[in-house]
Amino acid sequence: MHPRIRRIMLWQIIKHWLHGERVCILDVPLLVEGGLWRYCGKVVVVYCPPEVQIQRLMSRDGYTEKEALARIKSQMSISRKADYADDLLDNSGNREHAKVQVVRLARQLDAEAGWFWKVNWLLPPVGVISGTICLLRRYLTIKIPSG
Repeated sequence: MHPRIRRIMLWQIIKHWLHGERVCILDVPLLVEGGLWRYCGKVVVVYCPPEVQIQRLMSRDGYTEKEALARIKSQMSISRKADYADDLLDNSGNREHAKVQVVRLARQLDAEAGWFWKVNWLLPPVGVISGTICLLRRYLTIKIPSG
């Protein structure tokens, strides 16, 4: 990932924190490949079966089946990405189904943040310590690819 993009992402995260938001969600297609998963408290992988992915690429982007398959094969497999996930969202249904799952997950993350997020926000040294622990936990996590 380009350093400028990383800086923009970091600034966006800082802005969310300064506004006292409990949860900050990043939509980063190459989060795992770029190694940025280590800087996230939670990683959510959104997946669908390859045949659904191929159909979506063909209808949305005008790819041929061969081009869509090449695009999918050029990326890390979903099963490997799932090894890095704290949560998985099945995106093989329609938009409404996906929306229901996202809302459910957002509520879960908000509930998990509990009251301690306010301590982190009001007492920056505690927030720095919490953030460091989170980074250390991720850094020390060794992900073993499946299959």
